[in-house]
Amino acid sequence: MFQIENRFVLTLFILLAIVSSWGFYLMQQQHANKIKNYGHYPDSMAIELKSSNYDAMGFLTQTVQAKKALHYPDSQTTDFSDIHLEVFNRQNDPPWFISASSGTAEKYIAEMAAKTYDAEVADLAEVLKKGTELMVKCASFVKEKGVEYMDLWGRPLVDIAMDLIIGYLFLDQASTKVEMNVPISGEGGKASGETISMKKRKTMIARRYITKSAPKIVARAEVIMSGDKSTMTDYSVLVGPVVNE
Repeated sequence: MFQIENRFVLTLFILLAIVSSWGFYLMQQQHANKIKNYGHYPDSMAIELKSSNYDAMGFLTQTVQAKKALHYPDSQTTDFSDIHLEVFNRQNDPPWFISASSGTAEKYIAEMAAKTYDAEVADLAEVLKKGTELMVKCASFVKEKGVEYMDLWGRPLVDIAMDLIIGYLFLDQASTKVEMNVPISGEGGKASGETISMKKRKTMIARRYITKSAPKIVARAEVIMSGDKSTMTDYSVLVGPVVNE
C-alpha cells in the first residue's frame, strides 16, 4: 500500500510538472504570436514624466519632461511623446531647450546627422558619428543583458544620447548662413568694444563642447559595456547594515 501511494504521489508530481511546462510554453507562444500579429506593444506607461539630474556639487544640470512614456518589452525600448530637455550651467546664462514631439534618440540623432554641415566643422561631425556608433553598441549590449541591467546603466546611456544631441545642435548653429557680429567681453567681463562674427563664435563653442564630450562618451560606453553588476550583486556588502541610533 505504501509503495502504491508513493507511486501515485510521484505520478501526480510528474503530471503537474508537465502541465506547468506546457502552460509556460503556451504563454511564451501567446506572447510571440501577439508580437507577430500586432507588432511590439507596450507593457507599461508613464504619464507626465519628469526627471532631474544634478552634478557632484548638487547643482541642477538638466531636467527631462515627457507627456507620455511607453515601454516595449520585446525590444526593451522606451518611446517618449512631447519630450522637453532643459540644460543648465553655473554662469547664470539662460538654459538651453531641446524639444521633440516623439521618437527615439537613435532616430532623432540619425536625422540630425543627415544634415549638411560646413566643411570647417566636418571633423566635429566625424567625432559625433563615432560617438553615435558607440551609443548604438551600448544600447544593444544593455538590451541583451535584460531589464535589471538596463535600469542600472540607463542613466549614463541617456547622458551619451544627450551629449550627442546637444553636439549636433551646436554643429547646426556653427553652420549658420546668418552674417552678424556679436560683442566679446573685456577685462572683468565688461564689454570691450570688440566684436566677432556670430558664426565664428558658434564654431568655437561647438568645437569646445564636442571635443570635451567625446572622452566622456568613450568612458561611459566602457563602463556600460563592462557587464558590471556589483551595485546589485554586492549591494549588502557595499552599503552595509542600517545603523540604529
